Amino acid sequence: MLNNEFLQGSLNVSNLADLIAIKPSDQILMEVVFEPASVTQRSWVLYINFIFLIISNKDQTLSHLTTSFRHNIRLALDDAKIFLEPNEVNVQALTMLSCLGEDYTSPSLSWMLASHACRQAQALNLHLTEQHYSTEQQRRLTLFWVLFMVDKACSLAFGHPILLPSKLYENVPLPDFQHLLKFRPRHGQFNNAHSQPYSSTFGAHFLTQNIKLARLTGLILHIPINGAQYGGREGLISYLDDWDVSTRQILSEARELEADNASEEQLRGMSLAIRLMRFKYLHILVLTLPEDVQYTTLRLESSREALSLLPHLSSKHHVYRGIFWTLLYYPFTSFFVVFNHITCNPEAPTTSEDLDLLNTTLSYFQSMKAKLHTQSVVPSELEKMVESFIQLARSAVSKDTSSCT
Repeated sequence: MLNNEFLQGSLNVSNLADLIAIKPSDQILMEVVFEPASVTQRSWVLYINFIFLIISNKDQTLSHLTTSFRHNIRLALDDAKIFLEPNEVNVQALTMLSCLGEDYTSPSLSWMLASHACRQAQALNLHLTEQHYSTEQQRRLTLFWVLFMVDKACSLAFGHPILLPSKLYENVPLPDFQHLLKFRPRHGQFNNAHSQPYSSTFGAHFLTQNIKLARLTGLILHIPINGAQYGGREGLISYLDDWDVSTRQILSEARELEADNASEEQLRGMSLAIRLMRFKYLHILVLTLPEDVQYTTLRLESSREALSLLPHLSSKHHVYRGIFWTLLYYPFTSFFVVFNHITCNPEAPTTSEDLDLLNTTLSYFQSMKAKLHTQSVVPSELEKMVESFIQLARSAVSKDTSSCT
């Protein structure tokens, strides 16, 4: 049975989602809980039950309710109206579930949910704004850019084509920085974002730089179309390098400014976010570098650095989830670059260190499987695949050693 404390917790989560989401009224919340069949806009049933699922996963005393919430989500998704009738509540529900619904979704389902959200956002012209921004317009614009980031992340993780091209939306403004100040991930998901007496800017900078990276990623993914305008592949790599330098400076300065008012846990969270941005940069750089001899060393060194960052992308109590599947699929790009180098050059003096990096990847998957508390079998399957390729790499090194003796 849901008590008042639980319902209040769901409202607190929804308040933090005010950055991108329409907040359900008290009446809608009560109807979803006690009379779900009477709710005409079925995406509210999906959205609110997903919020409930997040809370129950965080609170062990509510874990017995997670099965019911998953069942409610499944029933809500059976309603075709959520996919066929464009509206903002549909977009926000589908977007959040595709990003954070690892307890329910698979990679293919995440992509399907995100693609439907993209198409509905296009039908609603979610990106269009008037000259004088209102809070409501800022919320719509931020929802569009968050979905834009999801689209690019899904493309990188799953290899699907992008649905919101950067070129098409190059003149769409970024959300106002004042509006983005509502995004304060380092305060904890269930804390009051206004409980601090000082104004935190780290979250706003973090989100802004992620949007900029998504725009750049869209151009990179369409290099045959956009390349000439931006100086070709080398020109886009230069833009990517500039983004990396700027992002590290902006986030490091924001962290330093807030150091006196932040707890140790908050400082660790900000440092983790900075490392995560570096990891994203390295991942995209490795994908972007042309397969040319002159870039071989840079690709290999970038891959090594990316794998070395894996143990530092989460802490004991903190995981910057973002889009869940990117945490599991992104590492493979760098993993296979290093794996290929080992198998092609088993006698190289760096082989021992490179094998250690492959083992670091395995340890990463083992730790993330425990930290994410997901019901999906995908992390375990990916872990087994990593282990198999490590055995192949060791076998290649052993054969080379035997042939030399």
